[in-house]
Amino acid sequence: MGRWLSSLIGMVVIGVCLLAIPFSRNIYHLIAPNFGLGFAIGMVVDSSMMPHMGYLVDLRHVSVYGSVYAIADVAFCLGFAFGERERERERERGGRRGRDDIMTD
Repeated sequence: MGRWLSSLIGMVVIGVCLLAIPFSRNIYHLIAPNFGLGFAIGMVVDSSMMPHMGYLVDLRHVSVYGSVYAIADVAFCLGFAFGERERERERERGGRRGRDDIMTD
């Protein structure tokens, strides 16, 4: 399977799982969508982004892969951390309801 196909399938699975999460009415309904999200994010990042980062290192710099993989992984994790923080800020401002609000109804 090519990188593009793996990324495409991963993005479709991410979209389906993200659409399924708001319809969860109890904690057990979240098991399958969160499993799908974790698996699909791994498909996109590990099969597409990390090899591309290695290629860029080969192309422009000395072939030291560990640091570029660490930087890419930190950037990916920071995206999740800041995304969650922004979701909380939006909820405090009275914006759209989050997953936590739905679970307590």
